[in-house]
Amino acid sequence: MDMLNADLLLKNEATAKKSKRKTADEDENEGGFHFIAFMPINDQLWKLDGLERQPMCLGSVQGDWLSQAKPDIEARMAQYEEGHIEFAILSLVRDPLLEMVTALAENVKGINALSTRLDIVKPGWKDFIDSSTNGGIVGTDSVISSLNLAYGLTQEMLNKAEPSHAVMDLCHGDIASDILGHREHLITAQAGLRMSVKEEVQSNQLDEERAAARTCDYGARMQNFVRKMRVKKQPLKGA
Repeated sequence: MDMLNADLLLKNEATAKKSKRKTADEDENEGGFHFIAFMPINDQLWKLDGLERQPMCLGSVQGDWLSQAKPDIEARMAQYEEGHIEFAILSLVRDPLLEMVTALAENVKGINALSTRLDIVKPGWKDFIDSSTNGGIVGTDSVISSLNLAYGLTQEMLNKAEPSHAVMDLCHGDIASDILGHREHLITAQAGLRMSVKEEVQSNQLDEERAAARTCDYGARMQNFVRKMRVKKQPLKGA
């Protein structure tokens, strides 16, 4: 059976079911959905179709895999529009907040590693740092040095984080000025990371509030409002 005809059949079956009286159990088990997914797996782009017996390999991933899947998606959309079949596109993406907090964990690990190395190669190095920011002293408000749940930074994330190759190279060296310079660079970068995390958290909270507002049932409030308006419109007795 042609895939487009199969989708049309699913649509007709779902429409027919809606026109009949159904029990609550039947409503929960309503069918009529055809799912198609495009996924990059092991450097190969795969198409997973619920009406196909096996996944279909669309070739090796060349750069942006979405660009490779785009022609298939657009062709399917055009077919559905022509057949007046309803469809929706969903995207599963990595949470940007997780990437930001992971970068923050790596930053903290790097600063701590360089501070430890400075204690060895140049004792008293804290006397030479910028006092306007508390010198970026680990443990002050200007620098995060350990877990911080306000930023979603857990001990588990810190344990998994690894300093960059540049930090590791400096930790094997003895040039205090280079170590101190890179440490100051990481402190500046941390300020930007912390700001990004805060903004993303606030954005997520706003999205959740909007979603909650959309799901709120204002029917009772509206009915109460209409009743009050009707009362106000009634003429006063004896007027």
